[in-house]
Amino acid sequence: MVLFLTTYAISLSLQWAEVVAPPAPKPDAVVAKVDGQPILASEVEAYLWQWRGAEVVQDLIEYRIISAEAKTKGVKLDMARVRSEVEGAMKDYAASRGVADPTEALLQDGFTRSRIQMRVMRQLMLEEIALKEFDPKEWVKISAITFKPDAAMTLEKCLAKASEAYKLLSKGEKWGSVIATSTTNPQVVQSEGFVGWRRMKLFPEATQAEFKTLKRAGFSKPVQTTSGVQIFRVDGKGWEAPEAEITELRNLYIQGRSGDLANELRKKAKVENYKPPVEKP
Repeated sequence: MVLFLTTYAISLSLQWAEVVAPPAPKPDAVVAKVDGQPILASEVEAYLWQWRGAEVVQDLIEYRIISAEAKTKGVKLDMARVRSEVEGAMKDYAASRGVADPTEALLQDGFTRSRIQMRVMRQLMLEEIALKEFDPKEWVKISAITFKPDAAMTLEKCLAKASEAYKLLSKGEKWGSVIATSTTNPQVVQSEGFVGWRRMKLFPEATQAEFKTLKRAGFSKPVQTTSGVQIFRVDGKGWEAPEAEITELRNLYIQGRSGDLANELRKKAKVENYKPPVEKP
């Protein structure tokens, strides 16, 4: 993808999205005066490339990469949502700076409404692309009892303790009571070892098979993992979860996936960045 910054406007073939920067002043437009002597837009533009040009180019590169993938995946944006997100970002910025109108404060930090809009659209496109990949059937919500080998406890002892814990659970002992005997960490005891939503593929195959048959609050057999010897309690399954939990899972997935997705798209894209000449001393 050969990228040339020849215009301040980007018109995409996507029907749902168009990013158009405010019109630039004509080269002979007077943008300021000092003692009656004009400063022309053309004079300012000569410096903008070195002072801000790299930032603009980078934002455009990022936008082009992501919008190309969005087009390929058939992603469409709700422009009403885009406007709402932009307004929300502007209000948040105004509140953080303690001002009623954030426009001047934004300019001081090198931001404008058009730049915020581009970044909002870029993020929303990433989220929509990520959602195309999302499958709740790949997820399970779990808590864990963990016996981690260390200098004071060998792997053999961990396996024995996990086996004993499993027997207690099988006899009807409460999960919270058993976990209290496995750790001295008060936070783990208080949360009952809650881990949250995790992808099924992260677990050993035998445990994945157990998850599919266990009911909510059911527990797996002890299994050796990278974290130690663990017993997992099923707190929820993506394929059986109510809508509120699906929403929670979906938001969690987007938060974790968006950054990785952006990195993957950057690596895949062919970007040739023609930087402006370096100023000689």
